[in-house]
Amino acid sequence: MSEKLPADPTPTEWLLMEVLAARARLGETSWPDPNVLKPTIRRLARRDWVDFEPSTVEGFTQVWLTPAGRIAWGLPPSFEEVYAEVAAEELRRERLSPEPPPLVDADGSGALFDHPPPPETPTLEEVLEKHHGPRTRWWRR
Repeated sequence: MSEKLPADPTPTEWLLMEVLAARARLGETSWPDPNVLKPTIRRLARRDWVDFEPSTVEGFTQVWLTPAGRIAWGLPPSFEEVYAEVAAEELRRERLSPEPPPLVDADGSGALFDHPPPPETPTLEEVLEKHHGPRTRWWRR
């Protein structure tokens, strides 16, 4: 693995990157690591492989891989990166299209908002009368 990296990491840096890469493969975007690793985390942040912030758990730092760290460690781009690229491409296409697409219903009628109004909600008394019969003296209690 070290032959792919721009500069050989220390054993602690290598271990932390392996742990973060394994968690990234499992879908974890960030993970709290103990503050004793903060010097290591800062060295990796200077290489632009990780980013970090204080964790909500006392004594820990929240750490995650950056896009450069994912590339350096041979991981595919994260979902957020791929989604950002797709969204940017869709926005570019929308801006380049000459006119907006027509508003049509699923049946193609074009009557997107010509639907009958929803039925009125029955009152409690109407529901009770429907299910329990007409109102009697005992019902008033």
